[in-house]
Amino acid sequence: MASARVASARVAPDLVALCGLKHVPTRHGAAITVAGVPLALFRAGDRVWAVEDRNPYTGCGVAGGRMSRVGRTPVVVSPMYHLVFDLRTGACLNAVGLPQQRLRTVPVEVVADVVHIDVTALRADRAVAVGVSA
Repeated sequence: MASARVASARVAPDLVALCGLKHVPTRHGAAITVAGVPLALFRAGDRVWAVEDRNPYTGCGVAGGRMSRVGRTPVVVSPMYHLVFDLRTGACLNAVGLPQQRLRTVPVEVVADVVHIDVTALRADRAVAVGVSA
C-alpha cells in the first residue's frame, strides 16, 4: 500500500518528514527528490501517494501529469502519451499491446498533516533496482 492516513502523532523511526499535506497539490503531482531518487507526490483529500517520477515506458517524469480517478482508483495521466497509472500499485491501465510495466510506488504516511516517506524502503528498492545488495 503506497498511501496511509495515520491519526496519531507518533512517527516510525524509518519515516522522514517531507512537507505539510497542504503543500501537495490535488490536480497534479509535486516533484521532490529523496535519497537521490526523484519522486512525484499526488494527493486526494488527506490521502497521498508517492511514485518514482519516471514513466517506465518513456523515461519522462510523471509529476506534471493530471491526477484523476478511474472508478474508485486514483490514477495519474502521464503528460507524454497519456498513459494512465494506478497510484496504488503503479500498474499501467491502458498500455494496450505493450509489455506491462509499473511505476515504482513508495510507502507514504500522513501524520498530523505532515507527509512522511519510508526512506528505508526507498533505499532498499533502489538497491535492488540497480543490482546492489542492500
